[in-house]
Amino acid sequence: MTQYSLSRREFLKVAAVGSTVTLIAACQPAGPAAQSGEAGGQAAAPTELRFIKLAMSDPVPVYFEDTVIPGFEEANSGLTVTVDM
Repeated sequence: MTQYSLSRREFLKVAAVGSTVTLIAACQPAGPAAQSGEAGGQAAAPTELRFIKLAMSDPVPVYFEDTVIPGFEEANSGLTVTVDM
């Protein structure tokens, strides 16, 4: 039996590739049942996301609260966004 030991550089390459593949797999879109909000015939519970607003100039929070957050909630049914200071 041939024994082969990985060098540190080879180990780091393998670990990086494995991590990248895992991250890409985790970012894949959900299947049709999960996208529609149904799991086994039951509706998914609503989810609340918290947007933590740091000190911003006046136009930025207004833009987020009046445009971005309502558009996000409309595109993602079942999700609500709460703004925290």
